[in-house]
Formats: sequence, structure tokens, C-alpha cells
Amino acid sequence: FFVIMPQKYKVFFNNNRVYITNKGAKSRVCSNQIENPSPIEIGSAIKLLYASSSKLELCLVFKDLALGWNLFKNNFELRRAAGGLVVNKKNEILFIKRKGFWDLPKGHIEKDEKKKDAAIREVSEECGVTHLKIISKLTTTYHAYKIKSGMVLKPSYWYLMAYEGYEPL
Repeated sequence: FFVIMPQKYKVFFNNNRVYITNKGAKSRVCSNQIENPSPIEIGSAIKLLYASSSKLELCLVFKDLALGWNLFKNNFELRRAAGGLVVNKKNEILFIKRKGFWDLPKGHIEKDEKKKDAAIREVSEECGVTHLKIISKLTTTYHAYKIKSGMVLKPSYWYLMAYEGYEPL
């Protein structure tokens, strides 16, 4: 059974994904869906996404998207991050290798720190470069993971940055 869903939020649980949507414009195909899930059903879905070793996609469909998103987020500790897609004067992109995988530089937002300031600070700290300039906001991604004290939802705010310095990358 396939239903086309509008994607509003996509949260990654390693290789698994949950789409949190409302009924409306058609744009996303989803074979596993729960309409207007209760908080208990949301919790069960989260446990399934953490436990599944196969690639799993699930849609949670709400009448009221804002209420649904808040019900989903209530299952997590929120840890915000910011980072950048850094392009130099030669149109080369800056990547870092983290835990054996190539990634874009990012890190945690400090208390009372603005997202843009955190993005520049984290890229500078992780890569040792300065002379960064934010060109535009790109997107926000969401990742969920477990820690000893519970489950974390990490929104990462991404910015397109120009590197205008001369340090070697």
C-alpha cells in the first residue's frame, strides 16, 4: 500500500528515516505510515527505527503538523548544531573525515549563541581556518541517536560559506 505524502520533517536514525507530515500537497511516497499516532505509537515507532538494521522508512501523518512535530520531539533531548558547506576561491569544498566517514564540519551550538555564529566558530575550530563568510542558509537536517541518559534529537543548521583566506586546507 503506497500513499503519496508531503514531506515536512525528515529525521535520520542511522540508515532509517521517519517523515513527519500532514495531509496536503502530494510529494512523498511512503509505504509504512501511521495516521494521527498517539504518543505511545510515536514512542513505539521510535524504538522500531532504532532497532531496525534494515533500511526502514516510516511516515507519521498528523492533522496538525505543529502538534505532531511537538509530540515527536517530546521523546528526545534536543541538542542543536550548526555547520557549513565551505567553498574556496577555486570552487573546492571543504570536508572533514570523522569516524571513518567524510562529512561537512559542524558542531554544537553554545547556550545563547546564534546559529550563524556557531556555524562559523565550529568550522573554524574543526578545520583551523578563518576568513569565513556566510553566503546563505542552506537547510536544516535532523538526526536521532541514543546516549546513556536517553535519546537525542539533533537539528543541524547548515550554511553556505565562502572561504576567503589563504591558509592551506
